[in-house]
This record gives sequence, structure tokens and C-alpha cells, in this order.
Amino acid sequence: MSTRIATCLREIRTLASLAPAIFVLLLLASTAHAEADGPDFYDVRGVREGHSLRLRAEPSTEAAVLARIPFDGTCLQNRGCQGGLTLEEFTTLSEAERREIERTRPRWCRVGFGELDGWVAGRFLRESSSACPASAAAGSEEIR
Repeated sequence: MSTRIATCLREIRTLASLAPAIFVLLLLASTAHAEADGPDFYDVRGVREGHSLRLRAEPSTEAAVLARIPFDGTCLQNRGCQGGLTLEEFTTLSEAERREIERTRPRWCRVGFGELDGWVAGRFLRESSSACPASAAAGSEEIR
């Protein structure tokens, strides 16, 4: 009986020594998932030719404009979005209800544009169809 207890104690110690490694792996897995939401890059859409998309300091139409992104801008680095419709709302609400939520809780996305980092209205973005290089953030920006 004492050998059985000794074996169990060794197994418990082995499992206990693995706990920190398991915790780190779980933490890394949850972080990887959080960073993987959405595309890596966006292109500008729905902005009329000759106009530009405002890159703002904060996710608000009242925030300072940092730069103007051309109507045909590509390869804006995705740094995360907030607001807008949830998947459940998108799939269950009527068109009128969805429009009301989009009006009261608009989607804003943080993007990298050239050397700048700022916020743009999410309705003007689509997943990039361009082959965006890792150095895409080093492009030029039109500051106004």
C-alpha cells in the first residue's frame, strides 16, 4: 500500500511541476486568438474618388484628424476594431434594427497608415485584396 501511495505522490508532484507550463500555454493560446480577429490588412472602400478617409486620434468624429487616407488606399494594418454589430445581432435583427445599432454604436477600427496609427470609421474598410508586404506600414501618408 505504501508503494502505491508513493507512486501517487510522485505523479502529483510531476503534474504540479507542469502547472506553470500549462498556464503559459493557455495564456499564449488565448492571446493568439485575440490578435487573430479580422484580416491583417484593410483597403478603403466606399469613399468617392477625389475624397479621402480621415485617420483620427480617437474613435470619434469629433477627434483630431491625423491624416487623410486616399479614396483608393490599400494595405492599412488592422490593429483592432470596436463597436458595430455583433454576429448575433447581424444574424437575428431586422435590417431596420441593424441600421439603428450601426447609427448609435458605429464600428471604429484602429489602423496603421504609414508611420501613423489612428482610427477610421469601419464602414469604409474591407479586407484587403492586395498582396500587402510586411513593410506596408512604411508607406507614405498624406497629412492635412
